[in-house]
Amino acid sequence: MKKRISLTAFIVPAILLQSCIITQTPGFYSGYSRLPEDEKEKIVFLNTNDTVRSLKKENRLYAVTGELLRKCIETEEKAMVYIWSPFCSSDRCYPLFYVQSYCNSRGITLYVVAEYYDSNRMQTEQKNISAPVVSVNEKHYGTGYCRRYMKLFIGDLLGKDTHSLSEEERYSSIYLFNSGKPVPCSSILEGDEAVK
Repeated sequence: MKKRISLTAFIVPAILLQSCIITQTPGFYSGYSRLPEDEKEKIVFLNTNDTVRSLKKENRLYAVTGELLRKCIETEEKAMVYIWSPFCSSDRCYPLFYVQSYCNSRGITLYVVAEYYDSNRMQTEQKNISAPVVSVNEKHYGTGYCRRYMKLFIGDLLGKDTHSLSEEERYSSIYLFNSGKPVPCSSILEGDEAVK
């Protein structure tokens, strides 16, 4: 009986601690709720009447919807949306200066969307790209859960119902547009077939 009590006393706190860590880890949740108040005040949540094109790199971060970004992209000949994860170190995560250089050499307008908040990195990395780094407007989507708001954001960006998104569309970090229309691009940075 003593062993069962001591094991339970160990397991229950471990499970609770693990769930606390997961809910506070960037990438699972946006991280907005953990930001200090002064950093929260620097985030501007844009609505459908605002325009992404006029955003300036200043001491602010902008939260946008997929629809708002799509409206801006519709006016571009070539555009790329790169979903950037500040702490990502996998093969699918490219340095922002590299993505900007790639886009510059091909006449593509780049929009970088941070998957979750890291105010310091977002501010620092803005020097490596032409336009401000933006985040997803989690208030608009009604959730701070990263996977959920990214699915809704991508659906709005591509102008599709979230249930009709393919695996590639849901989990890609790169979205290419020609004349405002999405172009499939599973490995765009490794080949130029989709931008020719």
